[in-house]
Amino acid sequence: MTRTRRLTMTAIAIGVAAILTACTGGTDEGGGAQDPTSAAGAEAGGDEVEGSAKAAGLDPENLPDPVHTVDVPATVDDDPDATMTVDFYGLTRDEKTVIAQFGFTVNSDADVNKDLWTYLDGVAWSPHLIDTTNLTKHTVLTNVRERAQSAYQSVKFEPGETYYAFAVFAAPPNDVKTVAVNAVDGAPLIRDVVIQ
Repeated sequence: MTRTRRLTMTAIAIGVAAILTACTGGTDEGGGAQDPTSAAGAEAGGDEVEGSAKAAGLDPENLPDPVHTVDVPATVDDDPDATMTVDFYGLTRDEKTVIAQFGFTVNSDADVNKDLWTYLDGVAWSPHLIDTTNLTKHTVLTNVRERAQSAYQSVKFEPGETYYAFAVFAAPPNDVKTVAVNAVDGAPLIRDVVIQ
């Protein structure tokens, strides 16, 4: 891991430290409305879409190739054929947590500017990991008001733009080297993902 990437991942970890100290250990099934004023909701920064790569721990000038890409249906008024490309950039272990990075691009000719929640047909973005060794599910770390992930209700982006996002999970035991990832509800499971 490069020094810049390590520093960026450390910054993300520090940014969600308040959330992690009050979390339930990653087993909460709740997917309630995200508070856009929370630390996680504000993580994309003032420029929102333009700054989302950096906020997600990715270098906007040197984006890596996705580990996996999948297309899912997108809800766009007047375009029933709209899809969304979900790029998954991988998992990085940071002591007791695992950080996942994603990119979302809506494929449509419609003139819209919506948030991820709307493109997902009013469903919360709730990625999760499955530890297939111990048969456990790891959801995004959360407490009553905050989720350790990028905003999915307050940042708007247009078709053709890519919104980058991160999600933080409780890490599986150190001897677990691979997990399955559910990037978006309804998408095929990404299997045998190596934790870096």
